[in-house]
Amino acid sequence: MFDKNTLLQKFIQNFVLNEFQERSMLELSNPKKRAKFTNRLNHNWESVLNIKELHKIDSAHGNYSEIQKSLTIPDEEIVYVISNYDSVDDQFLPFKEAFKFVYSKGLASIIVNCKAQKIYLETEQEKGGANRYFGLKK
Repeated sequence: MFDKNTLLQKFIQNFVLNEFQERSMLELSNPKKRAKFTNRLNHNWESVLNIKELHKIDSAHGNYSEIQKSLTIPDEEIVYVISNYDSVDDQFLPFKEAFKFVYSKGLASIIVNCKAQKIYLETEQEKGGANRYFGLKK
C-alpha cells in the first residue's frame, strides 16, 4: 500500500532540520528508539523541525474545517501519523480520523500526507491551547 520508509525519508527531507535528519530517520524507523523523536515533539520540536517550512495557525482559525482547507486534504485521504499517542502513532489512517484523534488532546502529534508534502503539527498543550502549524512543501 504505502512505503513507510520512503514517506519518512521525504518527510524528514522536507520538514526536519538538516543536522537532525539522519538521527530522525534512525529514531522514526526503529520502534525501540521512536519515542526519542516523539518526546522531542513535546519539549523541543523547534530544535528538530524546520520552522521556516511551517505556518502557525491562528487560534481563531484552528478548527477542523479551516485546517483542512489550508492543507487541502480530503477527509478520506490516507495520512501517516507520528504521535505521542501509541494508539495512532506509526499508523496510516484517513485524515478525518487522524485529525479527530490528535486535535486538542494535549500531547504533540504530526499528520503527514502520503506524499510527505503537507503536514499538520499540534504541539504539546502547556498553557492555554496547543500551538498548531501546517507545512506545505512543493
